[in-house]
Amino acid sequence: MRIRPYIESKDYEYLEKWIDNERIHALWCANLIPYPITRENFRSVLEKNAVDWTGSAYVATENSGEIMGFFCYSVNTDDNSGFLMFVIMDSKARGKGRGKEMLRLALQYAFDITGVESVQINVFDENVAAKRCYEKVGFVERHIEKNVFPYKSECWSRCNMVVHKLEKMGEFFDNRIEGYEDHQLTCIEAAQEFYPFTASCLPLGQNVRILDLGCGTGLELDYYFKQNPLAQVTGIDLAPGMLAALENKFADRKITVIQGSYFTVPLGENCYDAAVSVESLHHFTKEEKVPLYCRVHKALKKEGYFLITDYFASSDAEEVLHKKEFDRLKSQKGVSDNEYYHYDIPLTVEHETQALLEAGFSSVEVLGHWGATYTLKALI
Repeated sequence: MRIRPYIESKDYEYLEKWIDNERIHALWCANLIPYPITRENFRSVLEKNAVDWTGSAYVATENSGEIMGFFCYSVNTDDNSGFLMFVIMDSKARGKGRGKEMLRLALQYAFDITGVESVQINVFDENVAAKRCYEKVGFVERHIEKNVFPYKSECWSRCNMVVHKLEKMGEFFDNRIEGYEDHQLTCIEAAQEFYPFTASCLPLGQNVRILDLGCGTGLELDYYFKQNPLAQVTGIDLAPGMLAALENKFADRKITVIQGSYFTVPLGENCYDAAVSVESLHHFTKEEKVPLYCRVHKALKKEGYFLITDYFASSDAEEVLHKKEFDRLKSQKGVSDNEYYHYDIPLTVEHETQALLEAGFSSVEVLGHWGATYTLKALI
């Protein structure tokens, strides 16, 4: 895929076909462009955007030249930030990772060519698919304006999102601790289903010991301790602020927190009834995971098991794309491989399963599935 400047005489006719109903039009442009879109009113809005915000329009094309997507981009020199708007993909390219690929190219242009420190985008909270796509390329929610856009009998909320240049893992999460749990539960598709589901798959019993990798503030533990209040949990996380919130929340529970990387913290041997990790491991490669999973395998008791609830790449191509872009950003920043930075590089379910089997687990079963999120159970 490539991006190039929008050329009205070549590109408009394609864009017009993508916006084929009033709701898609409103979600796309918040009716800043009159509906139905026409060549003249679209040109007028782009010209105004260029004058008011120094905005420029771009299209994403296949290497063959076929147009797949469109966006506008502008730079605010006062705070050295960029802004994306009017983002849309050809409907036949949706759900295949192509939108994320276009956004990564847009962000590469923003950070590498225009030199901004951050990029913002607005999206209606009701546009769940678009919001999830933005999150997958690194955007995080800054704030939501509730019920600000009337659409027929509905009233939509507008979410402002931002992505910064690479941040260290612990700092990334501690910088977002305010509102973190609400974000996880409301902005990630099916989170209110998969957190309690994961907890329900953990063992019960007074002396049960659980190892939680990348525990954060313990969202899965909210549900688990209700089922098994006498469980003993060891949580490992890089972010001290997250761990402090966890300890404060579960002050009356048997919980031990360890600040550090679960790649280096000793896990022990034959001491846990189960291990669990929720929405954490998608930041690491298969090569990093296999040695970790070997250590998790050794840390589990004879009848123990490992639960992973995480989001996964939909294809090998998407997996490679994420990794390639992360390597590029690390090279640009001069980041070494033994430093942990926040960036999503999910494996496919197949490759995750391979990593677990290579680490010594006897079998891996899919227990649940919500869009791109799966719960896997690996048995000793």
